[in-house]
Amino acid sequence: MNWLRGLAAPAARGGAKVFCIGFNKTGTTSLHALFGRVGLSSVHNIAWPVQSHTEDGRAYFAQADCYTDGEQASFHSLEAWFPDAVFILNTRDERSWLRSRLKHVLRFGVPTGESDCPVLRKLGGMAHEFFACPEMALAAWISQRRVYEQHARQHFAGKPNFLELRVTEDRDWAMKVQELLVANQVLARVKPLAEAPDANKRDSSEIADQRRLAEYMALADHVLEQINRIEGGTAADTRIRRSS
Repeated sequence: MNWLRGLAAPAARGGAKVFCIGFNKTGTTSLHALFGRVGLSSVHNIAWPVQSHTEDGRAYFAQADCYTDGEQASFHSLEAWFPDAVFILNTRDERSWLRSRLKHVLRFGVPTGESDCPVLRKLGGMAHEFFACPEMALAAWISQRRVYEQHARQHFAGKPNFLELRVTEDRDWAMKVQELLVANQVLARVKPLAEAPDANKRDSSEIADQRRLAEYMALADHVLEQINRIEGGTAADTRIRRSS
């Protein structure tokens, strides 16, 4: 497919970093693909967020310009290490995000609980935690994301090196990213795209156990409702205390 018309724009400023700090299943693979299309080197893994929390982690970031899949990365450390860095908070509608995560953990099937279960050997950490206690895992996913995103919004409020966007919902997301990079001198110019990357999408029909997917989605809706009710009550209590 012809993703780009012409050659990619060269980087305008050596050493500038781009950190996509949103949670997984929020367009991280598409962002990673975009950076490659416009001539920037990019790392897409879950190791760099861990490195951002270590005292000597700065050296890890010599390998690329851009970093994606950065769940709960320490943007405080990254900003201190790289004052010229650009930060992108990639997010999406909560319910569609939860559904995408559920499809991800169900892609190999449901483990039986037996030690020699072939499904169990294929699962990553997120899936292991989910199957250990689905309701609590869902609650943790939602609360951790809400807290982290709100923290990022407060920290970067009004800063020109920050952008929040919804890759999976905004048709112009790729142009907005490029405009941010040009404004912060990471790219020399915006490069026209024949089509924005749309990577790593998994159709619901690919999940063999549709009954389980529906059951877990119903559980996710229940957990969302409960958390929203708790947050609503907490907000009301705060208003009462402030007015008293």
